[in-house]
Amino acid sequence: MWAYLYKKCIKCGLTDFKHTSKGLCLKCWRKDIWQKKKAKLLVDPKFRAEYNKAQHKWIRNHKEYYRKLKRRLYNTPHQKKIRKARSKVYIAIQQGKLKRLPCEICGSTKQNEGHHPDYRSPLKVRWLCRVHHIAEHKKKSTH
Repeated sequence: MWAYLYKKCIKCGLTDFKHTSKGLCLKCWRKDIWQKKKAKLLVDPKFRAEYNKAQHKWIRNHKEYYRKLKRRLYNTPHQKKIRKARSKVYIAIQQGKLKRLPCEICGSTKQNEGHHPDYRSPLKVRWLCRVHHIAEHKKKSTH
């Protein structure tokens, strides 16, 4: 009840959303909940197992909707370009034309992945370990 005392969201400052608990708009509240859930997924294996089980159950119960959603999300021209580039790298590795190298940043040889700075040239990849590859994508998304 006390959340309705807020005139605007304490995080984003918007007033056009219905306010929920803690003085947050619905959008910020959902984002906050998802960040907490994501953090718990990383550290709690039991919670992760329950979450995965619930996800699979939802997918089973909503098969047609899920198919349409996947089709809409993964058949964009950009996603097709990504799949094509990954496929070309995989084939080049299988044929011996391309070799997995150590991570360019830390030198690790474990879990190395090819990072495409530009999907128009699919065989020009930077070899990064999983940690640095994720960091590279985060850095890219903030710019």
